[in-house]
Amino acid sequence: MIDAYDVWFQLPPETLVARYHALRAAEDKRIAQRMGKAFSREKISSKVIFSASKRCGPNEIRSVACYPVPESPLPNDIYGAVTDTMDGPSQWAGLRTRHLVSGFIIGPVKDMRRIFQRANRNMAKCLEGDQKGDKYYLPKCHKGSDQSFFNEMFGQQEYHREVMRRHHRNAWDRFLDGMVPTRPGAPRRPHKIETLLIDDPLNPSFDHQLMSDPEYHVDQRYEFGIMVDHFSEVSHQTSNALHDTTFVNHSAPLGPQVDKPAHGQKIICSPRAPMPRDLVDNTGGLELFAEQGRPRWEQLPLYSDVCNGVIPVVAHHNWVNKKPIDTLWPSMWWTGHARQLLDARRAQAKDENERKRVGGVDTDTGKSLTWDDLCPAEWEKDVFLN
Repeated sequence: MIDAYDVWFQLPPETLVARYHALRAAEDKRIAQRMGKAFSREKISSKVIFSASKRCGPNEIRSVACYPVPESPLPNDIYGAVTDTMDGPSQWAGLRTRHLVSGFIIGPVKDMRRIFQRANRNMAKCLEGDQKGDKYYLPKCHKGSDQSFFNEMFGQQEYHREVMRRHHRNAWDRFLDGMVPTRPGAPRRPHKIETLLIDDPLNPSFDHQLMSDPEYHVDQRYEFGIMVDHFSEVSHQTSNALHDTTFVNHSAPLGPQVDKPAHGQKIICSPRAPMPRDLVDNTGGLELFAEQGRPRWEQLPLYSDVCNGVIPVVAHHNWVNKKPIDTLWPSMWWTGHARQLLDARRAQAKDENERKRVGGVDTDTGKSLTWDDLCPAEWEKDVFLN
């Protein structure tokens, strides 16, 4: 599920699906390390991936939505001296991603349905006035932000995972934790959320919102299998993060490509851009080019997070300043070829009915929209740029 107006897909769907499974496996290893024996005993599993953010917006950082969220797995020097400080080119630019963004979500339908049902229920309770006067809620239920309720659910999930971890520790574990503080299930090390030190993820020493239901529950009522895409492998969100990106042609030297990014923001890390191994040539639209002169992925300009060294499947322009949508569109790899590729795909259609459906969609009401319905002729100049 994605935001409607500011999300661009640049890589094949096969890559998206493969990365979804790889990300889940990697996150489960991190959770097993963090939770120790509680991970297997509680049968914890990552299921639904949200895009990742550097800040816990729009929620208050002292709220349950924010402070229980674990430290980011990104390198603690990824942005040099400004890493995890408020001293970057924007207030949150130097923070490592750890919170969620609801503009990109991927997972099994049954698990996503459960998440949306709980979020809807929580929002309804808020609108009924349950949080009236609570200083940790912005007016009108965070101004109707769906993300605020997903943040709250993520924070509650991580709070209760820590409750689970402690529930399954015994005196012998605590003794060994003191001897080997890096063993699976040992307490988290202190870390910061913005400028605040989290010395205890359940009860930090700063003034904070208390968890309304802090007890251990066998029924795992706060467990949703939510995780975030810390390394921006499936979706990169641009808010406070344009400084991490540029378009990279992997067959050309990297230096000149990061000196003057198309968005005009200076890169704030030591850039790197290894070519990912999961990009298969002749997929994702490349097969529509004529065989003679057909490009390979490494020869195309690809929107890249050069701080993490990844090419995300999706670019999500969720920054409040929407100018990059116009500025960066001409840099996408299909520029100058888009009309040719659409025509080539239409030429593969078996009949006129299938041809009309190329580039179209079926709506949730069962109505079929053609490409011409979605992209009227007056928009073609902006879309195709030729």
